[in-house]
Amino acid sequence: MFFRYNEPKVAKHCLTTVMLLVSVMLSAQETGLPMVDATYNSSIKTVVLRPADDSLAAPVIALDRIESSLLLTFDLLGSEALYLNYTFVHCTGDWQRSELQDVEYRSGFDSENIENYSFSVNTLVDYTHYELTFPTSTMMPVLSGNYLLIVFSDDFSEENICFTRRFCITESVASISASVPRYPFDLSFGNTVQQIDLAVTMPDIFNSNIRSDLTATIQQNRRWDNAVTGIKPSFVYPNSISFANNVQTVFQSGNLFRYFNTSSIHYQNENIKSIRQTRDNYVVTLYPNVKRAGRPFTDYPTLNGKKYISIDHDRNPGTEADYCEVEFFLDYYPPLTHEDVYVIGELSDWLLTDGNRMTYDYEMRGYKTTLLLKQGYYNYAFATAAKGGRTADMGQLEGNYWETNNEYTIYIYLHDVIKNYDRLVGVKTIMAH
Repeated sequence: MFFRYNEPKVAKHCLTTVMLLVSVMLSAQETGLPMVDATYNSSIKTVVLRPADDSLAAPVIALDRIESSLLLTFDLLGSEALYLNYTFVHCTGDWQRSELQDVEYRSGFDSENIENYSFSVNTLVDYTHYELTFPTSTMMPVLSGNYLLIVFSDDFSEENICFTRRFCITESVASISASVPRYPFDLSFGNTVQQIDLAVTMPDIFNSNIRSDLTATIQQNRRWDNAVTGIKPSFVYPNSISFANNVQTVFQSGNLFRYFNTSSIHYQNENIKSIRQTRDNYVVTLYPNVKRAGRPFTDYPTLNGKKYISIDHDRNPGTEADYCEVEFFLDYYPPLTHEDVYVIGELSDWLLTDGNRMTYDYEMRGYKTTLLLKQGYYNYAFATAAKGGRTADMGQLEGNYWETNNEYTIYIYLHDVIKNYDRLVGVKTIMAH
């Protein structure tokens, strides 16, 4: 059960004053904070941002639905709780800080406390579990578009920003038609890509300069590292807008994600070689993996790279799920000389960092790494990236197969030239097959 922290009146007065200061700091963009999903405090784990009524959907809610809300959950490792706050800022369609003033896109307070938290119960790894449902009646967005959620500790300094996550507020204006045809418009692409056929209809098409003011973003499996932004229409017809025959709508198809399930630490689920308990935590060793590129395609159900926190026996996963060290190994020889190898998926927030970069073991003749993960069901894949690069490539290790059942999310933006911001006028998610 969550409990509410009731601060003294004096503390509340001081907090309000400091909130105003942090608002000025963020509005002035003094932090130079990137508008990306990122975790800056290494003790923060298992950040999940979803619609409150769908635990696997993208963090997108409707502007015109008062009951719509997002649910943020995360853990802070250790036995002590931090006093945490949050705010959000408006972004452009290509995820830069917009030029709007706070009062133009947000009503109510500039920031609020995260008051719902509780401590872990009967776990080897101590942590504090936080939950936040927003927007609230005292702080809510009033415009559609892209937003960055910012969670920070109570001294409000730049170095104490804990993490950031993207979310979107959409208007129901555009009607989106999208599909993945069997063959791309350019047959030379072969069977290794998937093309998104995209068309949009919306009222009053010719009341704005569609060719310059309307853009699309396409996201594959909730990834932002390979998402394509700023796609311009190919053709404008009297009743619709087409993005046909555009190389920007073509994606490497990749392969189905690998998976494992640590909901129970008492028995070994599929793909788990062993589970052992140490003084500090549980250690889960997965069976060795092999390169799949060049092998026949095998179909099976996946979550398209997502994670789902769960624990057996109907217990509360928020506070009763434990953290496990999960050991990954990829059998691969010889080692790559120009690329790094990563474990990617929502388990690593789709980022390429030292935390999920694998190291080569010459004795074992393969790549290995260990991730600290909360109990649950996880999808993952192995990917390469140029040293220092920020875009993962699954093709070299996992292969590219047209049959892969990828998830694509399409975002349609219309620039409001009067108010100078990018409206999000439609969102649609499709499956490749």
